[in-house]
Amino acid sequence: YNARVIPEADRNGAMESALLIIYDVTERTEAERERDALLLREQAARAQAEAAARARDQFLAVVSHELRSPLNGIQNWAYVLESQIAGGAPLMQRALAGIKTGVEQQVRLIEDLLDATRVMSGKLRLTREPFVLRTALERALNSVHALAAERHIALHTTIDLDDHEIDGDADRVEQIVWNLLTNAIKFTQEGGDVWLSADLLGEVARIVVRDNGRG
Repeated sequence: YNARVIPEADRNGAMESALLIIYDVTERTEAERERDALLLREQAARAQAEAAARARDQFLAVVSHELRSPLNGIQNWAYVLESQIAGGAPLMQRALAGIKTGVEQQVRLIEDLLDATRVMSGKLRLTREPFVLRTALERALNSVHALAAERHIALHTTIDLDDHEIDGDADRVEQIVWNLLTNAIKFTQEGGDVWLSADLLGEVARIVVRDNGRG
């Protein structure tokens, strides 16, 4: 309880009596306690989330470094071997092409993993500058040829763009198209088809990836 005393004076200014008011503050006290408890829980949850985010970022940084190091070595040796057997046996050339493609796919997967972390932490950076869209699409397409051949998937392309430039992040566009093509190939039965088409709708570029797989 809280108490308040209000003095009452007579006409001469002398205190004649006093009014005692007692307040029941039980509800207010309980509300304040609940508020303080909620605040403490929120602070604890925030600290826990921040600690988890730091641990996740550190883990991904270590994993990406540990994975990239051997992949870089494999990729470099593949290029060395490729230069040594230029014009050599077709089987050897296909084997090297498969190694290079596999390494490129793993590097892209690592980048996707890191990008997901950057998105969650708000640290993903996009570079906006003019680039030739056809070139980015062709790079993505070339990266999945070996995977498509392995699964006997026919790739069909219709790119009506010429050398038209658009503003955006060329690497991200290539990454997105590569992801779409890779998923389409993986989830299409062997002997199926995957289509990549691109054209312009006014000032907008339209890119479509289709397949005849399930779903």
